[in-house]
Amino acid sequence: IKGLGFKESAHFMRNVGFRGLPIIDTHIQNFLRKIGLYDKESESLTKKQYIELENKFLELAKELKVPPEELDIAIWLYQSGEKEFYG
Repeated sequence: IKGLGFKESAHFMRNVGFRGLPIIDTHIQNFLRKIGLYDKESESLTKKQYIELENKFLELAKELKVPPEELDIAIWLYQSGEKEFYG
């Protein structure tokens, strides 16, 4: 979406009904680091890095046979320590 970054665009698109989009935030970055799919320490991503992480995440979701938006939320809950999702 013109004028928004990738993460904000993914939030908006999911909120209006698009499926299959991960939101690559710090929780997802940290999780991908933890499982060895990402090795950079920076939380600020270039467009190229965001797309690279998004593709790795989508590959993981496909391998696990879990829709990306569900895996995204499950990882967010795990990484943030939240017990429930009210979204």
